[in-house]
Amino acid sequence: MTAALELERLYDAHAPALFGFLSNLTRCPEDTRDLLQELFFKLTFEQRMARQPLEPPPAAWREKFLRALPSARPPASAPPEPFRWRDLFWPSPLAWAGVASLWLGAFWLNSTAPQRPRSAALKPSVSPVAVRMVLAEQRAWLDQLLLPPPAPAPMPSRPVAQPLRPRSERPRQHFVV
Repeated sequence: MTAALELERLYDAHAPALFGFLSNLTRCPEDTRDLLQELFFKLTFEQRMARQPLEPPPAAWREKFLRALPSARPPASAPPEPFRWRDLFWPSPLAWAGVASLWLGAFWLNSTAPQRPRSAALKPSVSPVAVRMVLAEQRAWLDQLLLPPPAPAPMPSRPVAQPLRPRSERPRQHFVV
């Protein structure tokens, strides 16, 4: 069977179903016809391309690609070295010595500073009366927030009847794709 007859047979067998499917997608008859025509045009083009034999590349191209191949490979790299603590400290030993001296100075200041008596550390800075007032105010706010919501308005006992419309007058948004 020739390719033209095969394509004609495919078109006769599948065009109506494809037209229905595509019209559901596009919702426009002109766009649907364009898509269907484009689909069968591409099928025809693919059939023609499949019949053409592949030609080998010219020998000059092959030599050029083979010469360029070694330079395209990434250079071999050595495996990464394991982490060593010495590498962390060695690049700048003076900086690490400075950090250590700062820590020693902070420790010395902390240990030589006079300590406050425990009774002064435990003494509250706010009076208990003020704390009770703040707690009572917060409790009032929480009570306002936790009140039950107001009751909803009562629903009408019967729904309002809508007059029926014929299907042809329904808007397009009611259809599901």
